[in-house]
Amino acid sequence: MSTTSTHIDRKALKQQDEFFKSTKSIFDHLAENSKAVGIAGAGLLVLAGAWMAYSAVQESKEGKARDALYVARQSIEKELQVIADREKPTQPPATKGKDGKEVKSEPVKATLEDVAYKKLDVAATFPESQKKLTEVFEKHSGTRAAFEARLAMGDLFYDHGQAENAIAHYEAASKIAPKAFEKAMAFYALAYANENAGKYGDAAAAFDRALSLGETSLRAELLTGLGRVHGLNKNVAEANKALDKVISEFPTSDHAKAAELLKSQFGSGK
Repeated sequence: MSTTSTHIDRKALKQQDEFFKSTKSIFDHLAENSKAVGIAGAGLLVLAGAWMAYSAVQESKEGKARDALYVARQSIEKELQVIADREKPTQPPATKGKDGKEVKSEPVKATLEDVAYKKLDVAATFPESQKKLTEVFEKHSGTRAAFEARLAMGDLFYDHGQAENAIAHYEAASKIAPKAFEKAMAFYALAYANENAGKYGDAAAAFDRALSLGETSLRAELLTGLGRVHGLNKNVAEANKALDKVISEFPTSDHAKAAELLKSQFGSGK
């Protein structure tokens, strides 16, 4: 006869009874409050539906804004191409053939890259592009495309020698940046525009605002820029303070080399 026992003691039976009682009480409670549970469930469904509808509207809004920004950027290329086409073709230097005779090459037309940073009257050169970019950040406010359109407008002025006019657009972009990194980039651009316009104090303030956001991937570049504009503003002590941080925090980087060079240019400040 087997000695294996299938006996269940009273303690085990009592535990099972308590389990079934507690489970039954849960279902009894749900049954008694089925109306409330149903209302709550319906409420959750309504909220889920509302969120889906909101997300769909937002995605549609973002999509329209992206399309408008694409059209604006295409307009910039077209108007730049007009400038490139007006440029006088450059004549490459003559080469010598196998027979030793001079061989002249065909003149080379200017490309978009050749005029991308050419000093221009932006208002006169890019009327359609300015109009389309303005439509993006005015008609599609609250979208990422609106932020990018503001930056693009600033770039249009900055790239073509009108840094003073770029400042307002970079400042506006910083206020509508979707995240910290984008905001830091807007302040970074603002700092460069102020520096280019000779406003070194304002440039330093913009670099500080960018640094305060804590974006580590930009820190070396921002500290170097901060040191540079302080030096240009004859504030050598503050320049060295920023540049020393670059050297100590990023010792093997190109930024550290640039910082050392800047320190030698600005002097000790004593």
